[in-house]
Amino acid sequence: MSKKIAIATLGCKVNQYDSAQLTEILKKDDYQIVSDQEAADVYIVNSCTVTAKADQEARHLLRRFQKKNPNATLVLTGCYAQTHAEELSKFSSVHYVVGNTLKTKISEILKEQKTKPKIPELHIQNAFQVPELPQIEIESFPDHTRVFLKIQDGCDDFCTFCIIPYARGKSRSLTPEAVISQMNLLVQKETQDLSPKTNLAELISKIEKETSLLRLRISSLEPEDVNDELLSVLKNSEKFCPHFHLPLQSGEDFILKKMQRNYTTHYYENLISKITRDFKDVFIGTDVICGFPGETEEQAQASFHFLENLPWSKLHVFP
Repeated sequence: MSKKIAIATLGCKVNQYDSAQLTEILKKDDYQIVSDQEAADVYIVNSCTVTAKADQEARHLLRRFQKKNPNATLVLTGCYAQTHAEELSKFSSVHYVVGNTLKTKISEILKEQKTKPKIPELHIQNAFQVPELPQIEIESFPDHTRVFLKIQDGCDDFCTFCIIPYARGKSRSLTPEAVISQMNLLVQKETQDLSPKTNLAELISKIEKETSLLRLRISSLEPEDVNDELLSVLKNSEKFCPHFHLPLQSGEDFILKKMQRNYTTHYYENLISKITRDFKDVFIGTDVICGFPGETEEQAQASFHFLENLPWSKLHVFP
């Protein structure tokens, strides 16, 4: 009988896509995928590390799974595994710590397992030394009505508050041909709503022409990546859902500079004006960090007043 594996996913849409990709690999290797509410032979926690609370949640899940089945094999992967491997090597409630860049190798690691290691076994690769994004196609996106199609990973910005470059490495993208192939495969499987993370007007144009996709949503974009060419393509698109998520992080220029963000409040305000002018009934989401180290009360109030004058639809505040 094939072993039962449960995958618990924490964090962003990128992680959710990674888990869907991992699910397909494990199924092809004859593992039985079950809910993380069930008893399983192997539990995989695909972790986030964007906040200390996210790290705590990953450790809590591992302890919960250990309690549910003391004989189970416990695997921690994702961003927390990538950035805190040394710390996790002393953690008793995990057998394998697998970094982001080796996530697709978990099935191989499990197959090589003879007995569970007494101390956590680390499988970590330097994320900055991975030049390409693996092209592993998936045919389904379990337990979701909307699919997230990851076409880019990593980041080159190195904002002072963000750990993502260290967790996922430098920015790497799939080729347009690989994106179209994956998108067409998912559409054939009756998935009609895909959310690629991209800022390339050329790719959006290819999607319009070369796929039968019905609806296209774009995930979070950096404000400086949204240019007139992209807005023009989206405005003329018959598939684009008028949804933008543009992280602001601060509405005060000195704090933006300290954060190493590559834009000013003036630029951001002009961008939002263009979007609201060109897109009817548009949804605009944004993120703000409240209490960034060194922020004064005066700067916090300036950020608050800047937000008061923006037509955002949803505001996510990080304390």
